[in-house]
Amino acid sequence: MRALFTPAAAEQIHLGDFILEANGVPFEDYDQSLTTNWFEGVSRGDRIQLRLMDAQGEHAAELVSPGFNLPEFVSRLINTWWLSYAFWVAGTIMFFHLRPVDVRRNLLVAFSYLTAIWFMAGSISGSTVYYSAVVLRVGIWLSLPVYLHLHWHFPKPFRKLPALLWWALYALGIAMAMLSALQIAPAGIYGVALLLAVLGSLLLLLIRLVRQPEQRREVGILLLAVVISLVPVMLLSWANAIGVLANLSGGVVISLIIWPGAYLYVVYRRQLGGLELRANRLISFYLFFVLLFIIALVLVPLLSPYLQSPEQVAASILITGLLVSLFNVYAFERFQRFVERKLLHIPMPPERLQHSFAGKLSTSFTRQNLAEIVQQQVLPSLLIRQSALLHLGSAHPARQVVYLQGVDTSQVPDSATIAALLAAGGQQDPEGTWVQLAIPMHVSNRPVGLWLLGRKDPDDYYSYAERRLLQSLADQMAIALINIEQADNLRALHQRSIDDVEARRAFMARELHDDVLAGINELVSLGGQPEQAARLQQHHEALSDRVRQLIYRLRPAMLDYGLYRALIELVDVLSRDKPQVQVSLLLPESDQCLRRAGGPTRLPHRATGR
Repeated sequence: MRALFTPAAAEQIHLGDFILEANGVPFEDYDQSLTTNWFEGVSRGDRIQLRLMDAQGEHAAELVSPGFNLPEFVSRLINTWWLSYAFWVAGTIMFFHLRPVDVRRNLLVAFSYLTAIWFMAGSISGSTVYYSAVVLRVGIWLSLPVYLHLHWHFPKPFRKLPALLWWALYALGIAMAMLSALQIAPAGIYGVALLLAVLGSLLLLLIRLVRQPEQRREVGILLLAVVISLVPVMLLSWANAIGVLANLSGGVVISLIIWPGAYLYVVYRRQLGGLELRANRLISFYLFFVLLFIIALVLVPLLSPYLQSPEQVAASILITGLLVSLFNVYAFERFQRFVERKLLHIPMPPERLQHSFAGKLSTSFTRQNLAEIVQQQVLPSLLIRQSALLHLGSAHPARQVVYLQGVDTSQVPDSATIAALLAAGGQQDPEGTWVQLAIPMHVSNRPVGLWLLGRKDPDDYYSYAERRLLQSLADQMAIALINIEQADNLRALHQRSIDDVEARRAFMARELHDDVLAGINELVSLGGQPEQAARLQQHHEALSDRVRQLIYRLRPAMLDYGLYRALIELVDVLSRDKPQVQVSLLLPESDQCLRRAGGPTRLPHRATGR
């Protein structure tokens, strides 16, 4: 006897009593038949004659069927029977919506429906009503080949096996199901079939986990579902074995619900789109709830012997509620991060990645710095193993490689391919290249870059949420590339200015050394010769003109009156020096003023020289 629901039954029967006979049907007949029901035809108010065995020996008992009562209703409600509906819903969704209609789809549907059948039958098989014990055995035997065949092909098929092997396995399952329906098969051998189906499926998943790295995310989720399903079951079995939580055994459905949910998530993960982030958060919340349930299953049996009075029980409830609240406040976010990083392979939340990336990008003014930020922060966080970033600048060279990861220069797309990718506005899985996703970068409708993304752990798939995140990061990098381009122009102008200054200094040094210094020496030599007075005067005037020209080249004095006046003077000087060349200034004075230390300088609109 496992449960008592009425006070009248508790007066005559105790938990642990063994039923030897009920209503004239001995236990041997009941145990050997899958269709015999001790209480068939019993209705409310009928008397039930029992012969029991307890520690003192055999004794008889007479009970009155109570009919509906709340304790029994709650015990039946919180049980595993409704888990079969979860499998049935999952199978129906995959039957109507999963495409293409291939072997994997058919196996997933069969797996869901058969599991729903034997779960439903198993929840009432102990009473043998509606041939539930027979249906349980038939469902398990039919599930054996389906389970093994499914996990050979799902998530991705292993190498092809001979069709004869699968036909033989299905023939074995169907034959044993028929023998079980006829009650010819040994009574407990269906348990061996269930063990083979579950352990065989786990073994195939473990092989995929080790030998097929690209499937580790999906396989890891399925294995996690198995672990989460089994741990509470084992803890509940332990609690019931020591006489604690006997009425809460149905709570195991809290953990078992992940089983069909895991297969649905793996099948439809790529079709969730923007809902994937919400699904991931729901998974984290569910696992956190299961963790709290497991902690309760461990603590309640250990602490129950010390809770004797109602005051102690009330105090324990208050303390437990406080601890759970504090644990939820301070631990849930870390737990969610752990689940996303270790189980769902989401190394960094999108919000944190975007914020950190934007902060570092604002100080990036070189391509090398930008490449280091992307390669050290973004790519490892998103598990991207193959990528390249191209800067499509307006200057030559028009295409510059910012960085290459996992590819070489020979694999960089040519100009025609780049133009096609830019015209497509971003494309996933372009044919004929290593590129899985191409993200163009535009600023003011001008293409400034192209981000090429290839292999990505674990399955080379970029989900909808990841594509949105990458597009946001690409938009930030586009601004960074514009800033880098402008910084390059400023550096080039600065270097050109330095070169001009150095060239002018070198020119002035040569002029002072070759002309002015030599002229001064000649003046000194002519100064001691009175007969050379005329020549001395001529040479002095020439040297003065040369010095004035050098001063003018350093900075024309007319600049103090504005750039426009200085240009007019320059035209006059050129006209006097080279009368054979016609020089003219064809522009009006500008109304824009450039501020400088010495006062405003007006700029010309346009200058033309001939």
